[in-house]
Amino acid sequence: MKKTTPSEERIIAVMGTDDATLAALYQSMLEEAGIPVFTRHERPAHLHGGHFHPGMHGYRLCVRESDAPRATALIEDFKQSADTGALLAGPDDPPSTGEADDSGTLARLHVIGMYFIAFLIIGMALLMITLALSKQ
Repeated sequence: MKKTTPSEERIIAVMGTDDATLAALYQSMLEEAGIPVFTRHERPAHLHGGHFHPGMHGYRLCVRESDAPRATALIEDFKQSADTGALLAGPDDPPSTGEADDSGTLARLHVIGMYFIAFLIIGMALLMITLALSKQ
């Protein structure tokens, strides 16, 4: 039986999403774990009247077939950690009790919110500058 080399190995999709940020997040996570990732872009929504068809994702993360079980496990573990809020906890934080007074989690959410607002303001300023320059 012929042994396959990494370049001959089949590439398969392990995740699909319409969110470019989410695709980049998972790609970065998998690459950090030593799994080479190829991101395949599907046809843009504007070619379909502005809507994605069911089952068609804007981005598909593809890996070698031999890496697929590990990649899928990492993605599922990350999703589960996100669902339980474990991603917000620092390494020295005790597990969250889910109480409203969990000040560490609230502080992190506050910082994330502040960054979001700052990026939103910068984005709006850049849009206004672009519009002003295009009218000249």
